Amino acid sequence: MFLPDYNGNSIVNLMSSIRAMYGSEYLYPQLGNFDIEPFSDKNIIFIVIDGLGYDFLMEYGDNSFLKNHLHRKMTSVFPSSTASAFISLMTGVAPQQHGSTGWFIFLNETGTLTSILPFLTKAGGIPQNNVPFSDVIDQDSVFMGLGASSFCILHEDYINSQCSGVIARGAKRKSYSDMNGFVGKIENALDFGADRKFIFAYWDQLDKISHEKGVKSQETIEHFAMVDKAVSKLSALSAKRNGILIVTSDHGMIDSSEMETVRLSDHPDLKEILAVPLSGEPRVGYCYVRPGMVMDFEEYVLKNLCEYCDMFKSSELIKKGFFGLFEPNKKLNKRIGDYTLVTKKKYMIRDVLSGEKYKEFKGMHGSLSSEEMFVPLIVF
Repeated sequence: MFLPDYNGNSIVNLMSSIRAMYGSEYLYPQLGNFDIEPFSDKNIIFIVIDGLGYDFLMEYGDNSFLKNHLHRKMTSVFPSSTASAFISLMTGVAPQQHGSTGWFIFLNETGTLTSILPFLTKAGGIPQNNVPFSDVIDQDSVFMGLGASSFCILHEDYINSQCSGVIARGAKRKSYSDMNGFVGKIENALDFGADRKFIFAYWDQLDKISHEKGVKSQETIEHFAMVDKAVSKLSALSAKRNGILIVTSDHGMIDSSEMETVRLSDHPDLKEILAVPLSGEPRVGYCYVRPGMVMDFEEYVLKNLCEYCDMFKSSELIKKGFFGLFEPNKKLNKRIGDYTLVTKKKYMIRDVLSGEKYKEFKGMHGSLSSEEMFVPLIVF
């Protein structure tokens, strides 16, 4: 079990260092072993390759441009999920502050279990248009108060989503549809005006292919090679424009399978104990227990699920710093239930609802394994 290190060794600390490069304020300590002095007058191109774990880079990145420029490894956040870690990269704070605790969150604001990034109900995929996303995630973005021309480059599928509109505030949003467009939009941003620039560019396809085909699949390895080639091209472009390239990820990934999945449909007695369906991630589940049934819940998990997951009181995880440091968001407690189940080995735990679009995934993330928790810091 590898916990996030928010005291100077996580992606949150990296964002503090980036804000310090522009003379802006930040909450968390800066990243250790990372001298920001050479960046003081540079245009920063910050690339996030979703799903690129440090362990993956070590195993499959030999002779790659990315591995050859590896600076160090860092931890992600908890959960090691896009819904938590990507929003940490976009806001510069941990889940403790921004309150995005996994892909599926039970929102008091709407009374529904919601897929937070697309902002759709888990059952039925209904858009959550009855509440502003800014009421759900109420943190400022890293772009606000930066004192530079800021750009946020996202895929066209979600460039105009409610989530993007909030977490990219302060930046000019630019969309792409493929790798050529991704590189081209970064180049265009570099050439925009004479001001110093901060360019945040997010590539999500490595994560998507790893989910569908598996982390160690030939398709994933080939896609990594394509991304590596594109980043090499970008490094040459940035060097000619007073730019420095920083590359990292939101989390790593691990291969799992349906054979390693605990389904709540096979545990009807547990479903009866829960007040709402399981939320969080397939690798980290939040449990809201019916009043008066706490002992029933603990006994059931210890008897039937201890092989597959560890059980924690959710309030204890806040005290132990799993979600971050400093004062918690007042909504945090309501979004993590009474208990948290953190899966072991390669197991998943899933609660499929009527009307939910269910997909079988091979590659997964969210828990505390080395493969999921550690990400690279790559600097050109």
